Amino acid sequence: ITAETSEGPLSANGHATMTGSNWAVDTFNATWSELEASANAQGSGGDLNALSANLRIQGSAAKFVPAERLDITARLGEQRVDVDAVLEKLSAGPLDADTLTLTADGTRDQFDFVLALVGRTEIAGLTNDTNLEMSGTATDALTATPLVTTDINGNLGQIDLRSTQPLEFRRTAEAMLASINLATLGGTLDANLDTSQFGGITANLDDMEIGPILGLLGREPLAGTITANLDTKFEGDQLGGTLIATVGGVQR
Repeated sequence: ITAETSEGPLSANGHATMTGSNWAVDTFNATWSELEASANAQGSGGDLNALSANLRIQGSAAKFVPAERLDITARLGEQRVDVDAVLEKLSAGPLDADTLTLTADGTRDQFDFVLALVGRTEIAGLTNDTNLEMSGTATDALTATPLVTTDINGNLGQIDLRSTQPLEFRRTAEAMLASINLATLGGTLDANLDTSQFGGITANLDDMEIGPILGLLGREPLAGTITANLDTKFEGDQLGGTLIATVGGVQR
C-alpha cells in the first residue's frame, strides 16, 4: 500500500494468511510521515484471548499526538504482556513533559505497571517542576470489568503528593467506581466516585494548608488551613448535593 495523506506519505507491506477463523499477519512494516512500525500477529477471529502479537512503533509523532517523539514496544503472548513506551516532549494543556514512560509486565489476567512523568506544569502563568510516578497492578484489563490499583508519589512545584492507600479504579456491569486517598499540603484528601444509579461523588479535605496553593496560583501565600466535605448524589443525569468548607487560622 502506498498513499499520500494530509499527515504525509504512507507506505505499508506485509503478508497475511487465513485458515477458517484462524489468521496470521507476519513481516508487516509501515512508515507514515516520520513514524515507522513493524509487527506480527496471529489469532482466531476477534477473540482477544487467542490474540498474540509483537509491535514496535518509533519516530517523530508530532503530526499524530502532542509529543515530539515516541518509542513503543509491545508484546502480547498466550500468557504474557510486556510493554515499554516512551513519549518525549509531550504537551497537553498546562502540562509540558520532558518524558512520559510506561512499563508493564505480567499475564493477561494481571500485570504490574509503572507510569512516570518528568516535566513542568504551567498554572496562572507560573511554571512549576512536576514529577509524578504511578505504580500499580491491573487485573482483568482486557475484560469489561477491569480493576486497577496504584500508588501515587510526586510533586507539583513545592506541593508533595503521596497516596496513603492505593488509588482504585473498578468497572462493574452497573457502574464505574474509583477512590483516592492522598497526603498533601500537610493534610489529607479522600475522594470516591460511584456512577451507579444511587451513587455519587464524595470528598473530604482535612487540615490542608492554603499557603502553597496560593503560591502555586501566583498569589501572596497566607498561613491557614482548609477543611471541607463534599457529598453529592446522581439524580437522573444531574449531580446534586452539598459542599461545606471551613478556612481557619488565616494570617499573613
